[in-house]
Amino acid sequence: MMPDPKTTVDVVVLTMNDRPDAFPRAMASLLAQRGVDLRVVVVGNGVEPDHVPAGVRAVTLPANEGIPQGRNVGAGMPTSTGSSPATGSGSPTAACPLF
Repeated sequence: MMPDPKTTVDVVVLTMNDRPDAFPRAMASLLAQRGVDLRVVVVGNGVEPDHVPAGVRAVTLPANEGIPQGRNVGAGMPTSTGSSPATGSGSPTAACPLF
């Protein structure tokens, strides 16, 4: 009997680097999830993201584009599998609050 395939969950995390204590804890909690394949993109909204864990895609926006645009940019970024979170394999996408 073959095991059930894991669900892929795409997550876009926005940051302005203004929560240096909360961001690493949030990323550790996110990456500790079990039973799913995660594809995570961190978007620096007007900043270069700090404290991005290894293996997590990061993108820097040159200016703060706001929450909706930051999420749209993150959702359109290719992940390590080459597909984008929003257009990948029909997997759910979660947008995290600004960290």
